[in-house]
Amino acid sequence: MTSGATRCLTMIVLASSFVASSIGHAQSSNAAEAGEVAQAQKAMERVAYLVGEWEGEGWIIRGPGPRTTFRQKEFIAPAANRTAVTLRGEGSVFDSASGRWRVVFEAGGLLTYDAAEKRYKMLNVGGNGRALALEPEIRENGMTWGFDMPGSRIRYVISHPPDGTFTEIGEMSADNGAT
Repeated sequence: MTSGATRCLTMIVLASSFVASSIGHAQSSNAAEAGEVAQAQKAMERVAYLVGEWEGEGWIIRGPGPRTTFRQKEFIAPAANRTAVTLRGEGSVFDSASGRWRVVFEAGGLLTYDAAEKRYKMLNVGGNGRALALEPEIRENGMTWGFDMPGSRIRYVISHPPDGTFTEIGEMSADNGAT
């Protein structure tokens, strides 16, 4: 019984030491990082219009196939002490057999401002098992982001004019952006 009690006491002492050193580190880091946190929060104010729940219809044409209409929902929320926003998208198509909208696409992401590097960063997870680290272009009333795929380039242009509308246009170029 003594050895068990000793192990338990040792684990408590080790855990207490870890917690104490973590708190000490956090307190000293907080003062040093306060400027970076404020800088990141200020930078994220430029994309505050994204926060909310958005829904709309769109269409896509893949190759020579027909035009397909879809419904897109976006759920965007502040995160990490307002130094980031989480992004969640859901695309649905109408299933005429069931008479219901059926989810066919889900994506997630994180948009943040890296105060140390003085740039915006975005992690995009497209629901296909791949994650893309991107650097979006943030501009007045909008942003642009995209990525390359074998033989093509994808670009999304988000606009948010002062009237409160929100549009996101996705484009694909089969000649790496020439057209």
